[in-house]
Amino acid sequence: MGNIGQEPVLLVPQAFNLRGHAIKLMSKICQLIVSRRNFWRDANRKISLPQRTHRTLQGSDGRRDAAREQPAEKASSEHRRQCFDHQSTGAELLVPGQAPPVPPNINKIGDFEINQVIEPSTGLPYALDKAGKDDNFRGMTIFKDTLYVTKGSGGNGINTVYQVGNAGALPAGDTAALAALPITILPGFPHTLASGVSSTGAATPVAYPFGIWLANEKTLYVCDEGDGTLVSPPVNGNVADATSLASAGVQKWTLVNGAWQMDYVLQNGLNIGVPYTVANYPTDLSPATGGCRNVTGHAGQDGIVTLYAVTSTISASGDQGADPNLLVKVTDRLDATTPPKISGKYHDSLGHFVTIRAAQAGEVFRGVAIAPADGGED
Repeated sequence: MGNIGQEPVLLVPQAFNLRGHAIKLMSKICQLIVSRRNFWRDANRKISLPQRTHRTLQGSDGRRDAAREQPAEKASSEHRRQCFDHQSTGAELLVPGQAPPVPPNINKIGDFEINQVIEPSTGLPYALDKAGKDDNFRGMTIFKDTLYVTKGSGGNGINTVYQVGNAGALPAGDTAALAALPITILPGFPHTLASGVSSTGAATPVAYPFGIWLANEKTLYVCDEGDGTLVSPPVNGNVADATSLASAGVQKWTLVNGAWQMDYVLQNGLNIGVPYTVANYPTDLSPATGGCRNVTGHAGQDGIVTLYAVTSTISASGDQGADPNLLVKVTDRLDATTPPKISGKYHDSLGHFVTIRAAQAGEVFRGVAIAPADGGED
């Protein structure tokens, strides 16, 4: 792994007024996973990929401006347009070089509907929700040839972490084979509705997962971006609500006896809800960190996990997540089940976020990935 100073080479997609976007390269079979949701006004970036790369696309309600992306080398503008200019939700497999399918005849991977889930409070299946809304996925990762996605926005469906397809087998096949693949909630992750209200009218907790990263088979880190609520006037200078203050940041989950359980939330140093100033940015729109959106990491042989994340924001702009945000780093002990404390060699970031770079006015970080450096450095 190459280094820039004390950090590995990090790829950080930047955007202007652009909603969340993440990519995942699957080098073993040369596929690219692209996570997309609610593209906004200016997709001001390019992605260079191998010519014959497969792409899996996921997200909701794509905007036409997303067609300005450069998804692959030598891809035609018509191909780019059809890759992104459709109104489907869920996970979808696209193959550059082949005529893209025209909606509704798309290569959608599986289909999740909430009537597949038993409601905890009643013991009965949920009633069907709005068509397509339950597949409003946005975060994505691949671990040991298994695809995982998250849903964390909107008032329909279930905000949680899902497995797409079967363990150890990445989605493949024709349209019928892809459509038949299962999408299931990981055992132990939330099963309650994103609306925050059960079918009986009782209030239920809501999570806001975004990016996810697995350190190993039994350790999963989940970004929670917070609920985006701006508290006004601030309470003791803080504009975040109790939900964000309790659960936003990077959550650590471990697999115990076949079910995932949350051990703790890494958020020390994020200063959730505390407004910060950005040069040449309106002071009345000064943002505060709301949580974290996308994450990647590295698990060292010494048992230390280093995580890199981009933050979400809340402000008076009315467009939560659109303000200049932060690229941050935190370290964790892989075997820890309680938040680690600052000590010794890792005193600067063990259990404590440090800022690597702050976005400038007109700039937003949308993802982060560790990339090899030129020059053959170790």
